[in-house]
Formats: sequence, C-alpha cells, structure tokens
Amino acid sequence: MKRSTVAILLVLVLIFGFSACGSDNDSSDEEKLPSGSVGLEEDSSVSGNDGLQSDYPPEIREIFEYASSETAEQSGVCGENIAWYYLDHTLVVKYLGEDREGYIYINDYARCNQIAENPWKESLYQEITKLIIDDRITNIGNDAFSGLTSLQEVYLPRQLDSIGSKAFFDCRQLEEIEIPEGFRNEGVNIKYWAFGNCKSLKKVLSTENIRSIDKAAFRDCESLVEFEIPDTITCIKDLTFDGCTSLTSLTLPDSVVEIDGSNPFPYNCTIYYSNPDLEWYVAKYSDLCTWVKQ
Repeated sequence: MKRSTVAILLVLVLIFGFSACGSDNDSSDEEKLPSGSVGLEEDSSVSGNDGLQSDYPPEIREIFEYASSETAEQSGVCGENIAWYYLDHTLVVKYLGEDREGYIYINDYARCNQIAENPWKESLYQEITKLIIDDRITNIGNDAFSGLTSLQEVYLPRQLDSIGSKAFFDCRQLEEIEIPEGFRNEGVNIKYWAFGNCKSLKKVLSTENIRSIDKAAFRDCESLVEFEIPDTITCIKDLTFDGCTSLTSLTLPDSVVEIDGSNPFPYNCTIYYSNPDLEWYVAKYSDLCTWVKQ
C-alpha cells in the first residue's frame, strides 16, 4: 500500500513539474512582427541602414534605421520578406531577407490580380508625405502607392528595375522624382500610367536612367515643365505626355524611330527632331504639334 502511494505521488510530481516548465516557455516574450507577417522575422544582420546607400541625407538614413515593428505606429507586409512601417507621416519599406542576386518585388496590388488594395491606402492615404524604399528592392508592383494624395517626397531604391502600372497614380502633391541607375545599372522601366495624374509633378530627374516608357506613363502631369527623353527610347507610346499642359517643348533623340497612337504629346507642344525616319510621323501629327527639324 505504501509503495502504491509513493508511486502515485511520484507520478503527480513529474506531471506538475513538466507543466510548470511548459508554462515558463509560454510566458517568454515573443518578438513583435508586423501585423499579418506570419514567419517574417526582423533579422538584425540585414535591418538598420544596410538597405540604403551612403549618399542619402543623414536624416533619411536615420528614419530608415529607426523604423521597426516596435517603433512604428502601424506596420505590415507588402511582399516576400518585405515589411512596411508607418511613423510620423513617413512610410518605410524594408527588405528583411538575406542579400541575394535577383529580383525582389513589392506586391502587385492591381485588382485584376485579385490582391487586396495596398494596406496603407484606406487609412493612411492622406497621412503619408514621405516614402523611403530599401535599395535592395528591384520591382514596385502595380498600384503599390497609387492614391497617396499627400505624398511629397520619394526615395526610390537604387536597384530598381521597374515601376509598375499606376504605381504612383494620383499622387497629386508629388513635385519631383529622381530615377535611379537601376538594377545592374541597366536603367528603369516605367510602366503604363505609372505617374499618371500626378498633377504637381514638375521635374523628372536623371531621365538618362530610364530604359523604357510605357503608354500614358506621365499622362495628365499638368505641372511638368520639362522632360529630357533619353537615347534609350526608340518609341514614344500613345498618351505618354497627353495632358501635360505645361510641357511646351520636347526634343526627340535620334534613337526615336517610331511614334505610336493618336495623342502621344500635349497639344500645341513644339517637337524638335533630327532623325529623317520621323518625317512620316511629322506629317501625321502636324495638327497636334509644331515640328522643328534640327
């Protein structure tokens, strides 16, 4: 009888002992991750300011380094191993994976792909004034930052390969954008309507880094006063500069051999050209623009 009692007591001690150990493990602090970021960890080896080039202004690098799930007012996921953080009217997009060769994408939020609208559009579209994107990100998805009506300042990633369709559509207070050298220094593709309806956009800097410009890419940018078309462009697509009412002149480099559509230029714009292959298009668009051969 005594042996049975001792055995029972021993079993109870073992059971409660294991329960206590399990309780201690459950109560340990878990790392806070951006909402919805199942399995996405903030690796200290790639976080901080490693994702920005050294020539960024110190205050921009400081904001980028400071942004995390613990310091942000709101945060979440916008791509594989990509997190976003909102703090003090600034949206910071960071790549949290290991450095690697190849493309790194911000999500494509186009409705045709049946992906929900970008996570900051509903509640923060009037609050975000500054956007900082990790230099290791190569592709900005369709509709990614469209409708951010208070956005004024954008720092594009240096390894950027493409700006998706309507990526910055209707960012009405954006006045200036600088195009980076691009992925492997091969330039940036600007897709359909990428900056369409950016009504305050006055300058597009470093246009020599543009590899291609798709249809309507700058349509209705009514404050755009100048645009230097680089010699990487061979075709001016339909509606590219349609509605750019402040753009009074454009110079076509010799690389341009084709002009597409019915309204590629703003009405009454003066077009300077030298390539004789464009004579057919000069006749076609004579009612739309004034053509001057150089």
